[in-house]
Amino acid sequence: MNILWTAWLILKWLLVIALVLIVWMLYNMIIRPWLMRRKYLKYPNWMQSSKFYPVLGDFTLLFESKKQNKFIFSWYMDSVKQNKNFDIRLYFYGEDPQFQIVSLRAHKEFIDLFPHKVDRSDSMKRSLVKIWIGSFDQYLTNEKYKLIRSEFLKAIGFNEISARIKEIIEIFDSFINAWPEEKDINLIELVQDITFEVINNLLFGNDSAKIMNKWRFIELDGSESILGFSEWFRRILNDTFSHYHR
Repeated sequence: MNILWTAWLILKWLLVIALVLIVWMLYNMIIRPWLMRRKYLKYPNWMQSSKFYPVLGDFTLLFESKKQNKFIFSWYMDSVKQNKNFDIRLYFYGEDPQFQIVSLRAHKEFIDLFPHKVDRSDSMKRSLVKIWIGSFDQYLTNEKYKLIRSEFLKAIGFNEISARIKEIIEIFDSFINAWPEEKDINLIELVQDITFEVINNLLFGNDSAKIMNKWRFIELDGSESILGFSEWFRRILNDTFSHYHR
């Protein structure tokens, strides 16, 4: 009898815990997002998706775009183009809401409020996320934040990079001048080439392309090619990611 009573108590508490979890999940994933959508519908300058997507939130739109063989954020671009008079967009990452500024007017108003009336919040100071480097963007705008920001910018050399803007413009000009006239170009590959060349120049110097111009690349059929560093590096990355995502 005692064994049965103990088993019943355990089962009862498991059922209570399961019920609490179900209610909590229903509230956070369905009821709370729905109530928030209802709350902001009354504001004429607020934009949100036309349908309510429980659990996944607006991630559902990404999957729908992918099924239609469209760019996964095409729905976002279309909604902004069609609703040019809106200032704020309410977006749900799953059950978590985000307020996105979508107009220059709203952006200016927000900047004017920062940091005197609106500031970052260290909302994760009691969580494991605190150990992650991303917690830096949650510091209040105080002397500690200013010191960390100053040292961080020195470490990545922003001032040095800004002094080399002329070199960056010269790289752009060299690519533009090499464009073939009255012929189609692959814009994605061109942007990749320009971006890589700029980064390569800033990291290794403006003579890096001449020094690192002979790299051995083994083709899939076993043959070898001698490539410049830019093409060699991009093809290595492409082959690596293609291998892992087959």
